[in-house]
Amino acid sequence: MEMKSVIIKKPGNGLSRWMLLSDPLAKKDSGLVLKGHYPQYIFEIVSPNEDPECLKVDFAGATHYVMVRKAINDNGEPPERYLVEMLKWYTQVKAKPTLQEIANQKATKKKLEKKAQNSVLV
Repeated sequence: MEMKSVIIKKPGNGLSRWMLLSDPLAKKDSGLVLKGHYPQYIFEIVSPNEDPECLKVDFAGATHYVMVRKAINDNGEPPERYLVEMLKWYTQVKAKPTLQEIANQKATKKKLEKKAQNSVLV
């Protein structure tokens, strides 16, 4: 996914600490979140996967997976506390898809693949 970003300077209170992002061209199977305060990041909450760039975060008794799509200020990998704070905020604002829906996507995909394989074998 190609992503372009710019730093927005807004007078007054500035940007919110956390903001939901949307990509009209992308599937709605993950959650995009902007950390609006310095250092700024664009995070994507994704379904469980083995990608080495995917960060595992323990939150609310479950493991969630987060990709850093863009480190806007080039500050490298974010500390885990940012990720936990982001997941807490994401839950509080009742964003869709929910963390549970995102986490269940891999299991659902596997079930569909297995069902498709079984129908081919018959």
